[in-house]
Amino acid sequence: VAPIEQSIQTYKYIPLHSDYEIRLNFSSNPPNTTEWFYQTNFMKMHSLIQIPSDNGKFSTSLIDLGNGNYQALLRIAGIKKEDIQTKFKLHVANELGQADYKVILFMADMSIDRFSGPYESVWNSQQCEYLVWYHGESISQCKSVCLEWSVCTALNYKVGPNTECILWKCPLPAPSPKSRRSTYKGYSLIPLSPTEVVVFPHEVTGNAGELQEVECRVMTAKGAANISWILNDSDITSDAHEEIRPNNPDDSFVTLSTLHHVLKPVDNGQKLGCVVSHHTFAEPEITTVTITVFFSPIEQKVHTFKQIPLHSDYEVRLNFSSNPQPNIIEWFYGANFLAMPNLIQIPSDNGKITTSIIDHRNGKYQALLRIAGLTKEDFKLKFKLHAANELGETEFRVILFMDDNSLEWSPLVNGCILGYNNLVLDVNNSLEECKARCQ
Repeated sequence: VAPIEQSIQTYKYIPLHSDYEIRLNFSSNPPNTTEWFYQTNFMKMHSLIQIPSDNGKFSTSLIDLGNGNYQALLRIAGIKKEDIQTKFKLHVANELGQADYKVILFMADMSIDRFSGPYESVWNSQQCEYLVWYHGESISQCKSVCLEWSVCTALNYKVGPNTECILWKCPLPAPSPKSRRSTYKGYSLIPLSPTEVVVFPHEVTGNAGELQEVECRVMTAKGAANISWILNDSDITSDAHEEIRPNNPDDSFVTLSTLHHVLKPVDNGQKLGCVVSHHTFAEPEITTVTITVFFSPIEQKVHTFKQIPLHSDYEVRLNFSSNPQPNIIEWFYGANFLAMPNLIQIPSDNGKITTSIIDHRNGKYQALLRIAGLTKEDFKLKFKLHAANELGETEFRVILFMDDNSLEWSPLVNGCILGYNNLVLDVNNSLEECKARCQ
């Protein structure tokens, strides 16, 4: 069997500065990989502890209990506050699959630091003292307790979706009725980092123009995580709806963001990112999925290539997009775009014209057309690239213009000048002015 996933294991009431041993039972038949990881949150676990190992701080071992049952041991020497804020994960894998076993440690109440501060004792006829929970300057809960009690009453605090790490203080009873000061005992409400981010579907696929729905779910965070969306470095969070759900009984929250996005050809091959921010993160965490968009070749305006020297070898490079790839792609040329009887296959080379195609991936292509020894007659021709796939077809038109220095000018009757690109201009002034206007 593959390793069997379990819920998060919590170990509570761990005394500060003690040596503590975690014993984690799991089933796998048999594991070929068992190793511990640790870090401040489950999303980034780069620190590795081999099994078995002993570096003075961490000791690890693995016990085979028989019948595919195992016990992983992790011993931590001299528990510190920093250790309590650390999350641990046991990674187990065999040929059939893998699983992670997550561990959170909680400090014993009496290990929390004590705080000293002024406290005005209030007494009643039964010689009992009122204990008050404080959050900042606000009183949250009052309870009358007798003098011999030495602990604070239970705090009934409901964690809200925007709750961050806060410190609650409870004043302990004063040593004597004459005392005007009391010791504060502080309890830290430990925030819980998001344990998992799930984006569904794992890959976004569809035709251009389709409306796609993508979900990003952040599990068990305390307080709630915030979600935003990016596509090609642009923020598109305005297209999403966010919902925060309480996750009883541990007062954590699940954040669900649903994005509605209309697919465009330009989205093809891009990464859609779910950006998760939380007050336990040093920086936001980004989980990405790839977008695949299917579309017919995209029509473009006429491409003009200017300032081409006469008698030169010239290469036209035409970029276009198509997904899936075109199953028909060929060049045509003729005197005008309405009548193009001449076909040029791709690839081909007849000595005068050479053609080829380059695949730049993600639906991007470049068609090459190379013309050797351009003549005046070549500049009278128009060229057209025809591309088609299962979704449609389009044409890309090309016009070539001669370099100004290669033009020949011939005055005609009535001051008309025949020149650039066979245009006839009604000019009665100098040849220089004609050239200027023609340009």
